[in-house]
Amino acid sequence: MAPIDEAIAFLKSSDQTPIAEVARRFNVNRSTLSKRFQGKTGPLAERAESHQLLSNKQELVLVEHIGRLSEWCLPPTLAAQYHQL
Repeated sequence: MAPIDEAIAFLKSSDQTPIAEVARRFNVNRSTLSKRFQGKTGPLAERAESHQLLSNKQELVLVEHIGRLSEWCLPPTLAAQYHQL
């Protein structure tokens, strides 16, 4: 688990611990921790996914499909997809 995630988990489980103190304890940026804890921002991976044409799950399915086509010695093209039908 990343330090920022550990710090957020600690904040959720503790009573009234100042964010600045938790940031120092887990060696994370206080401002980032505050924004994440308040739900104003999210992890970089989540923000990056919102700018992608495919979601991470769609991307994984596509990679698995291309892997299967490669195992069958078929090119990963639309034409290969129609030959399977």
